[in-house]
Amino acid sequence: MIIYVLVVVVVLGAMWLGTSVRIIKQFERGVVFRFGRVRAVTRGPGLALIAPIADRLQKVNMQIITMPVPAQDGITRDNVMVRVDAVVYMDQLGRANLSTGAGRAGARAAGATRAAAVA
Repeated sequence: MIIYVLVVVVVLGAMWLGTSVRIIKQFERGVVFRFGRVRAVTRGPGLALIAPIADRLQKVNMQIITMPVPAQDGITRDNVMVRVDAVVYMDQLGRANLSTGAGRAGARAAGATRAAAVA
């Protein structure tokens, strides 16, 4: 009888431990919410332990986003044809805003992105 109780306790403990372990990839960071409020410290890559009921972990992608701009033709003031190709590189500045807003659109609305156009 005691063995059955011990087995049930061990299985429930393993399930509880399984829900508290998260894996964060090298290009991601983890923003931890405790009861809906953002914690000050972000979690780096590797294993992250959280409290299963109190905490929620939101992963934020830290990679630089590139958006190609279609080539455009134009005419200068002295009637010379010009063809312009460009790529826009974006990097998130407010990492916590990305996880609390509506994704990347929320971050753009909050002014949390930096864009640089390269011709």
